[in-house]
Amino acid sequence: MPVAFPAICPTSRQFDPGSFPTKRFASTAGATTVRLYGSRASSARLSMKFAVSDAQAATYVTAYLAARGDSDFLTLPPAVWEGASSALVASMPTYVRWRFDGPPSVTNVFPGRSEVSVELVGLLEA
Repeated sequence: MPVAFPAICPTSRQFDPGSFPTKRFASTAGATTVRLYGSRASSARLSMKFAVSDAQAATYVTAYLAARGDSDFLTLPPAVWEGASSALVASMPTYVRWRFDGPPSVTNVFPGRSEVSVELVGLLEA
């Protein structure tokens, strides 16, 4: 069952579209060929930082616990993509399922305010 990711706009976002599964073969003479296994890139990565209140920071930890770490996939709200151009949002793969790639990191910057770092991985579902 998907877990809802908190609907808060990140202060920074880094996206890696993943890679295509390939295998490179080289002959003794040096000729190479590349074999493509599948038609979709996998292991996309999304790193985000959030400047939030302590109560909002707790929602990331709650979502991580509800997803049982990286066990369940996440439903990303539109707020995650706020501030990005429509061309960038359109280039995001729609066929991957996002999961946590480790626990969220919460840094208390001063009383009542925290910075949260979240790493997500986009995987293909079998």
